[in-house]
Amino acid sequence: MGIRLKLGLLVTVGSPLIAFVLWYSFSFLPHLSEIREFARRGNESVRTIQGSLYPLLAAAESTDARRIYAMRQAYWSLVYEREPGGTLKWHAGNFLWYVASYIHFDETQIAGIWIECALAQCRSGLSSAARKYFGREPTQLSNRELAELLAVVRSPARYAPGTEAGAMRAKKILVKANLS
Repeated sequence: MGIRLKLGLLVTVGSPLIAFVLWYSFSFLPHLSEIREFARRGNESVRTIQGSLYPLLAAAESTDARRIYAMRQAYWSLVYEREPGGTLKWHAGNFLWYVASYIHFDETQIAGIWIECALAQCRSGLSSAARKYFGREPTQLSNRELAELLAVVRSPARYAPGTEAGAMRAKKILVKANLS
């Protein structure tokens, strides 16, 4: 292999890797403790209903969908809202936070982030949504109401509690979770 080919391969492979490491160091790592706190608070806020909430959450959204949503909401709250940019920044940041999430967070932590950031700014999440739609905390909701709350995350206008589409989606979630 000639020196030019080796140098070309090094630049082709090395440049994106160096760019990722730099981005990771300056965009993701400074927020790692805040994201971990989202996970802790989210899981703690529903500790008493984890037995019913987690199966409903698994029935409502796929593992990848939960991870994508959780990291997108965390990225919005911690970075993009403070320093908005163009479409490229938004999509690249979302993708890179999603990739970095596999390094640092297991599925339980992702669920906590999802709970903390669902339907609102991170730091209020599912609790805020439960108060908005039902006037109570998530820990005070029935399985049907929890399913309705989880359904609304996918499309708040379409699946709002009290709508026919929301009731149908909630029923599907309950059946899929074997809690109907």
